[in-house]
Amino acid sequence: MDFLLGPVPALRFASAGMTRERFYFDAFARARIDCSKGAAVNNHSYWVYIVASGPCGWLYVGMTNDLIRRIGEHKHGQIDGYSRERGTDRLVWYEHHRYVDQAILREKRIKRWLRPWKFALIEETNPHWADLYGDLIASSGRPR
Repeated sequence: MDFLLGPVPALRFASAGMTRERFYFDAFARARIDCSKGAAVNNHSYWVYIVASGPCGWLYVGMTNDLIRRIGEHKHGQIDGYSRERGTDRLVWYEHHRYVDQAILREKRIKRWLRPWKFALIEETNPHWADLYGDLIASSGRPR
């Protein structure tokens, strides 16, 4: 059982041909070890988010453990590929998760949704498609 408490060596991830999802699932399984056995349960934050190019425009669904940093990267064009090409830099929806496996699952499910379903999800909490990044910064107390 000692292997459950230690960090996963980077070589195990690369050499075993393990997928990213499986790697994170295994890592989180180790973190969820019962407290009665002496191991602490980690308290992490993971975020599933949607950024858009504008109201009803291009959408990008993602997952991160640092929402402010990640949206800043979108805004400054530091994310290569789809997000930079389409100009998706407006945070229009986000959701908190405690466990990475739950966040990954939610992200994958939303990515498979039809556009009207994603629009409905966004418009439940943000009917005007306002950029929520400023509110997020203000509520966190972190400098821009």
